[in-house]
Formats: sequence, C-alpha cells, structure tokens
Amino acid sequence: LYGDTDTFTRVMNKYAQRLEMQHSQFGNLHGFPGPAQQTTAYDMALLARSYIANFPEALSVHAMPSYTYNGIQQPNRNGLLKRHPSIDGLKTGWVEKAGYNLVATSNRDHHRLIAVVMGAASAAAREREALKLLNYGHLNFQLLTLAQAGQLVATLPVWQGRLDAVPILTSQSSSMVLPRERANQIRQVQVLPQDVVAPIEKNQVVGKL
Repeated sequence: LYGDTDTFTRVMNKYAQRLEMQHSQFGNLHGFPGPAQQTTAYDMALLARSYIANFPEALSVHAMPSYTYNGIQQPNRNGLLKRHPSIDGLKTGWVEKAGYNLVATSNRDHHRLIAVVMGAASAAAREREALKLLNYGHLNFQLLTLAQAGQLVATLPVWQGRLDAVPILTSQSSSMVLPRERANQIRQVQVLPQDVVAPIEKNQVVGKL
C-alpha cells in the first residue's frame, strides 16, 4: 500500500493520533516488542471502538469458533466466545514481555461494551478478568434512548404561511450511557418558540430538546 514498512508504520501512527490514541506509538507492523512500540488499554479500547463502528460486518468473522482452510482447522483463541452468547470478539494476543492480552466485546440489549485486559499471567486469567469487566458494565450501566430521529416533538403555529401549523421533529437519534440508578432521573426539556413565521425550510433548526 505504501511501498515499504517504515512508511506504513508512519501512517499507522498518524491514524492512531486521529483516533486520539495519545499514549500509543507503533514502531513496527507486527506488534512484537520494540523500543518505539507502546500502547495502553484505553488506547486499544479506542481502536476497537473505531474498528467496530467502521467495520461491523467483521464481527461475524471474529465470532467464528474455528476456521478451516486447506484441510487445517484453526480454533479461535478467544475462549470467551464459549462463555456467553453476547460476546462476539475481538482480539487475543501474547508475547513474553507483555503477557496475555485480550480485547473483548459483547452486545446485550443493543448495548455494546468493550473490555481490555493486558499483562495477564495466562489465557484463562485474561478471559476471567475481561468477563468481570463486561458483566460489571452491563449490570451497572444502561444505554438510554433519549430520542429517535424524526420523532414528533411539538406542533407550532405558523404566521404568514400557507399552513396554520408546522410539525417540529427531532433531527437525529440521541442516546447516552449512565448508571442504572440514575436512569429515572433524566428529564426532557423543550426549548421552543411559541410560534414561527414563514417561510420555514425543511431541516431548519427552530429549537432544542
């Protein structure tokens, strides 16, 4: 793609900065330890989030328990796939210097979480700790839908127009993650004028929700 590995590595680092991976530096393409190679669990979570958002279809590959090619079967090294049906990825790793690592993701009730474990003593340990994080997140936090795109908010009177009233709709969907005990504390506030004056264009912003 870029002619040589050094150039490709520089592009990797530029892309990492675009993802705000502020504590990551790539020194090679393969991930083995090196003086210029470093990252953090948080940065790997940022990378995983971007990857899943841009290539959601890839999860069907990461969720495969095994893959056979040319008569040779390769098992998926992510043992969490067998532990809970909501887990569908994402990446295992091991090098002697860094220990056993795992980026895991699960999707329960349309709420996707990512857990990153680094430096574990064994494959079983990285799976155990990652599952603890995912279970904690799903148990204690909730994805709350605030509004759907195109949802009717109000109908406002129109002055000097061909119609007497115009429907006011939400421009986009909106949601937030918050502790479950705070879900019933969210209230909706409309900031709208009492009426509008024609002409009113489609997608014109007239208020806030």
